[in-house]
Amino acid sequence: MLVNLSVRNFALVKNLDISLDPGLTVITGESGAGKTILLQALSLVLGSRARKEQTRPGEQQCEVLAEFDITTAPVALSYLEKNELADSSEPTRCLIRRVARIDGRSRAWINGVQVTNDILRTLSEPLVALHGQFEQTRMVDKGVQLEWFDDFGVDDELRLQVESRFARWRESLSELEKTRARLGVELSEISLIRYQVEELEELKLEEQEFERLNRHFKRASQAHEVRHAIGQSMEILDARIRSDLTSISKLVARIDDEHESLAEAKKLLESAHIQAEECSSYLSTYAESLALDERELEQIEIRLNSIYEMARKHKVAPAQLFEHVDHMQGQLNSLEASQGRLKQLEQTVESCRQEFFVAAENLRAQRKAQAPLFCEQVISTLAQAALADAQFELSFDDAVNAHGIDSIEYLVSTNASYPPMSMGRIASGGELSRIALAILVVVAQRSNLPCLVLDEADIGIGGVTADMVGRMLRSLAADNQVLCVTHAPQVAALGKSHLHVFKTNDQEIRVTRLKDSERIDEIARMVASRAVDDESRSYARTLLASARS
Repeated sequence: MLVNLSVRNFALVKNLDISLDPGLTVITGESGAGKTILLQALSLVLGSRARKEQTRPGEQQCEVLAEFDITTAPVALSYLEKNELADSSEPTRCLIRRVARIDGRSRAWINGVQVTNDILRTLSEPLVALHGQFEQTRMVDKGVQLEWFDDFGVDDELRLQVESRFARWRESLSELEKTRARLGVELSEISLIRYQVEELEELKLEEQEFERLNRHFKRASQAHEVRHAIGQSMEILDARIRSDLTSISKLVARIDDEHESLAEAKKLLESAHIQAEECSSYLSTYAESLALDERELEQIEIRLNSIYEMARKHKVAPAQLFEHVDHMQGQLNSLEASQGRLKQLEQTVESCRQEFFVAAENLRAQRKAQAPLFCEQVISTLAQAALADAQFELSFDDAVNAHGIDSIEYLVSTNASYPPMSMGRIASGGELSRIALAILVVVAQRSNLPCLVLDEADIGIGGVTADMVGRMLRSLAADNQVLCVTHAPQVAALGKSHLHVFKTNDQEIRVTRLKDSERIDEIARMVASRAVDDESRSYARTLLASARS
């Protein structure tokens, strides 16, 4: 429950501290006194969007502090412990502080630890339900209708499971679509690249094969000219050079002199004769190697032509073709890996989709099972609000979103002569207000929220009906703290605690807790809508006495 609310420099509030009690607390005051401003301050500390106009004129920032007793809020207790936000000295105490600056920026703390606004809103959900002055107008929204019905009859864990599985499904689908967009053009060419790789592999090109064949072919194609040149060279070498060397060696050998230079000349002549013989032998061996089979030469030429043709097809130099084969194979492997990744993503998407629908079907089954009880309790509560002839049904339709696979619409009739129809077609604002309040009461009884805040939920009703509504709220407050801003004296009289909101002469908002005697005058004011007199006080006493019965 909400224990204390402190407000500083918020709109017309300079400095305000309010302590709150369990049960039904009614909040009254003249129109424009600032009752709604208090609820706006509470909304801010619960995580609503900060606005610069919320800060009191002349100030740089506003501040709201809310203290909660979360003894009966196990979800909030668990959340604080899980996120290491619990007060170690008082685990059941939760202190939330929000500061908003005039530039629109804000900061929030939970038990002294600064947190994001998302964390603040997540924590606030199981602590307080705040329903605004025109909440009944939201009731025509199917999303709101589904949310309220789920609060009544659906397991929170199952709802969270459906929501998380839907998020995983959408995330995996988004990743798949992005991957498809990124690889789409390349993957469309995978068949062509695979064909090109297979074509290159059929060539079975070896490393340095082109260079080796090219050299062999050039030498073979010039064999006739080369053999002729070799023949002439050997003839000169054998017929002239070697013969002349022999003659010179014989002449020199006849000289009988031990001169050093002559000795060296003899050695060089002997060496030259040996080298000439070796040269002749090498030339002969080389000439024999040029004796190439014409058929073999033809095969080499065919092989080289195949290499040239493939190189032209792939727009690379013949000498680079072998490396190109590796490049194309690498590209194919990469594309095939991407294709495998796409298949994996497709399988993940399908798996996530199936997991979502399994959970969503379980959620649908639970909703269908709870629908009769929900309708029964709403109809019973409407009877207490002077709508004894009301009919109330749920219409289910298909819709796939984070809330499951259902769309729910409330169908209502306040006249037994007419079939139930959508709430948006109900003409009476007072009836719509009572229906919205009745549903709130039913939902709150099952959801066991520690605190329910209603801003003029009883708008448009009065008399006996207002008394019935007030008793509904008091009954609800037996297990939940209920704070109700009201203009109905019948409802105000039923409050366990009564807070009066007023403006000072300086236009500052003040809040005071009324004693019994003070309540008489305030309720008398609400009754009379003019200066309080003995008659209005008498009626106020009657209402208070009736409320105690």
